[in-house]
Amino acid sequence: MQAKSQKYMNLLSLDSRFSSYSSHERFVLADNHLLPLYPDLLSQLKALAPGGVLLMDADENIKNIDSIGKIWQFLLSRNATRHAVLICIGGGVISDMGGFAAATYKRGIAYVNIPTTLLAMVDASSGGKTAIDFPAEDGVIYKNSVGVFYPPIDTIMLPDWLDTLPTQQFLSGYAELIKTLLLDCESTFLKSLSCLENYMESTANVSEVFHLAKHALAVKRSIVTEDPFEQGKRKVLNLGHTIGHALEEMSLTEQHPIAHGYAVMYGLIGALYLSVTLLGMNRKPLQLLTSVMLRYYGRPQCTCKDMYGLLACMRNDKKNSLDLNGHLQIRFTLLTQIGTPVPDHIVLDDQIVQAVEYINSL
Repeated sequence: MQAKSQKYMNLLSLDSRFSSYSSHERFVLADNHLLPLYPDLLSQLKALAPGGVLLMDADENIKNIDSIGKIWQFLLSRNATRHAVLICIGGGVISDMGGFAAATYKRGIAYVNIPTTLLAMVDASSGGKTAIDFPAEDGVIYKNSVGVFYPPIDTIMLPDWLDTLPTQQFLSGYAELIKTLLLDCESTFLKSLSCLENYMESTANVSEVFHLAKHALAVKRSIVTEDPFEQGKRKVLNLGHTIGHALEEMSLTEQHPIAHGYAVMYGLIGALYLSVTLLGMNRKPLQLLTSVMLRYYGRPQCTCKDMYGLLACMRNDKKNSLDLNGHLQIRFTLLTQIGTPVPDHIVLDDQIVQAVEYINSL
């Protein structure tokens, strides 16, 4: 499956969605990588947002405070007021940075997400988490370590964007889709695996994937509505992310970045292994997902010598807490069965090592 090019996207049909904003108070932050795929996209963006268009090469390595400063400068130089709206068009990097910049510019302006990747559709574009990566004194870049909860006023999903996704980006997003459906029920989880196989073998089309993505988004929104600031139930959405984020952070430090969804897939394998060994979950979901990982995602490039660094990254995970004696506890979201997550489960270092060793042994 390869990316298709020279597509047409009619964003001007969305003009009415922004009618409550003065035309000169509309601003766009968009991924520069989209322009070669849609020849007239830039002219549409300028018509949709006469206030100005800022294009950025949206890769994970630019999700930092310097890039946020460029967005602030862009808005300031065009006299954007507190009544402005920032329209963020791109993947998770754009929605994260755009949301963070909007939350902090003049103490908060409105923003809208128009996700262009599957990953952004099912994860980053909704829920109100905005964040950037930030380095510690030891040089490790901690993913999403600085941010705020600040929801968009709207998220506009258009299925046509999926037609332009390269295979790696598609698979990256699909891992987050699978994660969300593991929190739903067995039937939708199994459907996600069969749909992935059909799509990769060109026997399923974008509409089927988009339908699953909308369902996954609905599952996520129901969880977020109940717990918008991640004080309880929302923590279940971190399934697969404790090991996944550690792998991703290690890869950023070593200048060999792993795509977010690939790291989540590896993290899901680790989380399901721990669910089986610690909570007695049925082994079948782990076996099914392991088969998917090996067929489409490959093995993670980590070895036993990486364990110290991985554990160090996990100790800085936002979900962790201290016990009464001041000792750090690494917390995972695990499952007793599909659809029954257990957030905040304390996992010991040697148990984490066993999970990573299992992933490495596949």
